[in-house]
Amino acid sequence: MHASEALAHRLHGAVRAVVPEALEAVSREAKNLCPVDAGQLRDSLHVRMAEGVSGAQGEVVADVPYAAFVELGTYKSAPQPYLYPAFALVRPRVTAMLQGLLSG
Repeated sequence: MHASEALAHRLHGAVRAVVPEALEAVSREAKNLCPVDAGQLRDSLHVRMAEGVSGAQGEVVADVPYAAFVELGTYKSAPQPYLYPAFALVRPRVTAMLQGLLSG
């Protein structure tokens, strides 16, 4: 196995290990940051995993039709971001986890 193939294999394994944990962390933070009226938006947040060509893939999903309106705002209401700020909070931890797996 060439060095580049070995690195690609290690990277693939690191991503498969980190993606589910990272998405769960983003989901938890989004639930903490989410504005609450009746709690339906917060309660609808969850992780959906899939197996893609490059390995583990997933997303944090809100299963209410107005989720994007809350995050981004409308012409009648100001944005109340919760998902992107959650990602921004978790991103440094995910980066550190990947670096640790790749250097170890």
